[in-house]
Amino acid sequence: MKKNFILLFGLLIWFGACKEINDVSINDVDAPIEIDFVITSADSLGEKEVVIDAQSNTDFMTNKSKIQSLEVSRMTYRVTSIGPSSSDSLLVGKFDWFNPTTNTFEELSSLTNKKFMVNLPFDLPLQQSVLNQMTNQFKSSPYQSKLRFKGAMDKKPTDFTLSVKVFLKLKVKL
Repeated sequence: MKKNFILLFGLLIWFGACKEINDVSINDVDAPIEIDFVITSADSLGEKEVVIDAQSNTDFMTNKSKIQSLEVSRMTYRVTSIGPSSSDSLLVGKFDWFNPTTNTFEELSSLTNKKFMVNLPFDLPLQQSVLNQMTNQFKSSPYQSKLRFKGAMDKKPTDFTLSVKVFLKLKVKL
């Protein structure tokens, strides 16, 4: 009986060690993607669509075949430039994700009454259900997602650049 207990105890230790070794072989990799929305309009309204391509990140490309899971951990925006005659106050702005299944745009995030501060990043408030759908697009070829920004300024003309950073977190098997 004592011999069986020692054998069982030894097997449990061995199994635990194997599991730890297996868990160590999974690594977290950050793969941020930055895109720019250049908004110019003679009016106080502006709109731009861009494609977010995960393959533009070298860490994503290096580890693409070893990815076990992927998530968008957060998204930030920052104003990188404002034209000299442009308004520096956004009345309302929306980031919409293009859903290829329904062929429509769905609201991912909205901003209201924001005074632009150049080169200061801010977290985007995200609609989790839309974010989950967008994240799924990065999991298979062509590893892309389309995003649209629509905004209304407090005066015209509109001339500014928004930089959006999508933080991809990859679980990679080594």
